[in-house]
Amino acid sequence: MTDDECIASQARQIMSMELQIKEYREMVSAIRLHLYEICSPLNDNRLGYTKEQLGPFFDIGRELIE
Repeated sequence: MTDDECIASQARQIMSMELQIKEYREMVSAIRLHLYEICSPLNDNRLGYTKEQLGPFFDIGRELIE
């Protein structure tokens, strides 16, 4: 593999990874919306989850912020 081929391959990998990161960030935003939007568990808990049931939602929310 020549230097040019190696550089081109690395550039393609970087572009692919950047696209993947963008998609992951969009997914994180969608998850946050599901956790914190109106009627969702961490906003007004309209579905009436118990404290024990809300625990995993708070854990997920903390992981998304960090």
